[in-house]
Amino acid sequence: NSIFDMRDNNPDLKITLIIDDAQVFISSRKQSSEAVRRLSLLGRSRSINGIFVSHLIVFSKSLEAQVEQLIFFSMPNPIHYKDAILRYGFNPEPFAKALSEREYSFVQFDVRTSKAVLMSPIGEE
Repeated sequence: NSIFDMRDNNPDLKITLIIDDAQVFISSRKQSSEAVRRLSLLGRSRSINGIFVSHLIVFSKSLEAQVEQLIFFSMPNPIHYKDAILRYGFNPEPFAKALSEREYSFVQFDVRTSKAVLMSPIGEE
């Protein structure tokens, strides 16, 4: 919540907060903390962007409506493909082989447009 206080005291401030291993404290089974919900639901309108890095595609159902982009450096376990399709409209299966064959490539999926693109490793064309 102190991030919101900093923003209130500095109206021109733009913040990007990256939370690595988010699956450790954001559970698909439990309610998220008040601070995480506030960041997810109100942050963008206040120029506070939250980026949650997770090793799992199954995320907090209460926050999924706020997800704009999914970026995969590896595909989820095939047992989670159904969840990816139901929750985000993303089918990982067509990308699994290509992603495993090309080191450092990644898939960028825009949740709002349902567009998935296999991206080359950074620095390659």
